[in-house]
Amino acid sequence: MLDTIKENILLPIRAFQLRYLPIIILYFCYGFSSFTSIAQMFWVKDKLSISAIELVELSFWVSSPWTVKILFSQIIDNISIMGNRRQSYIYIGAFCNLLGSSILIALANDYDLTYLGSVYHQLLLSGILVSTGFMIQDLVADTLCAELVNHNASFEEKKYEIGIIQMLGRISLMFAILLATIIGGYIASNYNYSDITWLTLLLPIISVTSSCFLNKNIIQSEGIFNFKISIIGIIIVVISLFFGMLKIPYNQEIVFCFNLILIIFLFKIICTHQDNQTFREITLIGIMLFAARIDPQTGVGIEWWMIDELKFDPIFFGVLRQISFLLGLIGTWLLSGYLLKKDISIIIVVLVLINAILFLPYIGMSYGLHNWTLRHFGFGAKTIAVVDTFIDGPFTAIIMVPILALSTLYAPKYNKPTWFAIAACWLNLALSSSTLIGKYLNKFFIIERGEYSQVSNLLIAKLIIGVTIPLCTVWICSILRSKNKVILNPLPT
Repeated sequence: MLDTIKENILLPIRAFQLRYLPIIILYFCYGFSSFTSIAQMFWVKDKLSISAIELVELSFWVSSPWTVKILFSQIIDNISIMGNRRQSYIYIGAFCNLLGSSILIALANDYDLTYLGSVYHQLLLSGILVSTGFMIQDLVADTLCAELVNHNASFEEKKYEIGIIQMLGRISLMFAILLATIIGGYIASNYNYSDITWLTLLLPIISVTSSCFLNKNIIQSEGIFNFKISIIGIIIVVISLFFGMLKIPYNQEIVFCFNLILIIFLFKIICTHQDNQTFREITLIGIMLFAARIDPQTGVGIEWWMIDELKFDPIFFGVLRQISFLLGLIGTWLLSGYLLKKDISIIIVVLVLINAILFLPYIGMSYGLHNWTLRHFGFGAKTIAVVDTFIDGPFTAIIMVPILALSTLYAPKYNKPTWFAIAACWLNLALSSSTLIGKYLNKFFIIERGEYSQVSNLLIAKLIIGVTIPLCTVWICSILRSKNKVILNPLPT
């Protein structure tokens, strides 16, 4: 028992090799990019006259570059720039990050950028550029996971090494997020946001250093150019940009529906190599994972309520995030092997119910639970939030373990980056649907600065939707599974 625990603890250290550094650095930069989020939250609340609904809309558009990974995956697979299809795209991603960060720095320091539009449009452009940069570098990192293995090794050795690389990348990502939360709360409390934004320039510089450790002699996998996939990728980009620039009613809904239809069609194209039984299996798994990722966003109005009513300050927000990510890292580390042997439907049901139960204290505090506990037991909102986060922490990131396993298990022989891009777009569309649902909830239950009478109703509606959709979807898919005799195990046991 002790030997097994010791082996698991030491495995990442023993498995590390210098040639893995490009992947580790790229994932670290993406994870650490959230270090300004706490300071930005207070800056937006106190300095900008942007409504909660507009901020929810911003989050929708800022996430849109991740839905066009399909097009970029075909480009990275087939188009070489300056004789290289890896380093050059790391540089392009870093340049996009640099431009986006520069716009944010100018906005935070009151430089005149009115030629780019209103404050809303400046934030929009900055966010899209930064997201695009990280999306490109993420694709490169995903591709390198398959290319940095020892190609002279046996099949089983290659399979094991790919698993090691993915594990190290995941650890790097989660460690970076944890480090960002530790630093984020401190700098938000001690420095002005206008000064903090200058630190964002470090990330593109660090990401570029990853290319220094990239072996130029690695075997770069060749993708098979698929005209249909490329055309659909272009259509997705054009639709997203066209409706993103137009301030017309329901533009987000139009983009979402178009992208949903096109990505479903892409799944059909890339799964042509699969037999009917496997295709049905992938379809049901994809539907359940989509539903599992639907968790309506409450928007910044709830954060304002926490600041004004629950008296959460920047340091405390940082503490909560540190606890959440630390326990999430521990939970992922300890429970991954167990989860990979379980049915995905069971995993979804259990995690949805756990998250629902652990969300109840916040609904209670919207009715004054923290005041009652303070009078009778001597602890208030902060203690409740800390205890709730301690319990919830190990389950926050754990759903990604079976998702990554399933993506790897069903990846086709060719165009692996395109496969992973389509899978990522599918899951990001689920997050976009969460944003859209959150937007309508915020329109129905209006929350503005200092006006929090609708907080309880908003939280209850979020809970009901966040539980009903995944559980009903799993129930329907279970019936179809039984009818079609489809076994939905993430990995062979």
